[in-house]
Amino acid sequence: MLREIAVGGVLLAWATGALAETCEEKFVRLLGEGKPDTGPVRLHIFQELKGYPKSENYYYSMGGDVMAGMQEPIEPKNGMWTLFLGDKMYTSMDGKAWTFGRVLDAQSDPEAVREALRKDAETSINIVCGEEDLDGVPHETLEGDYNSSGLQGAVVHNKYWINRETQWMSKTYMFSIANGIESHWTEIIEPWPDLVLPRPE
Repeated sequence: MLREIAVGGVLLAWATGALAETCEEKFVRLLGEGKPDTGPVRLHIFQELKGYPKSENYYYSMGGDVMAGMQEPIEPKNGMWTLFLGDKMYTSMDGKAWTFGRVLDAQSDPEAVREALRKDAETSINIVCGEEDLDGVPHETLEGDYNSSGLQGAVVHNKYWINRETQWMSKTYMFSIANGIESHWTEIIEPWPDLVLPRPE
């Protein structure tokens, strides 16, 4: 009986290990599919283009596979607000009075964006996993390089921070050099369950 339990335990451990994602597989999945849909979120975004002023903004997203989100400028303070509802884009200078901007093209559709990223993810190389603390909380880290079709094939370096306990994607970082311009993009991600977007129409 003890032998049967031991053998069963070994087989279970083997099966679990076989089904577990490798570091490389998880990075490719996160790049191609994005963070798991957990409902509305707020992204605190820091962007730096070499030779240009740094920018900082909030982006509020309803989540899911719908285009529904709003960008709020933080720095520069007089920046433009942008609202996306379905295939329509609106702009505002104060977050209250909105003006219709344009109808978005097919490439802006979330599924089209995801499909492009899935193809990009197939080019992933130099993938490394590790651990870091964010604000004292243990996080798994995954980072690697890939060729971005959205940047005409330029090499992009992505890094993800995943909360060890909750599996929440807390932070992402992207670095690229495209057309001679060095770009750094950082997102701090937090749940924003009570999000209500403006409805200009």
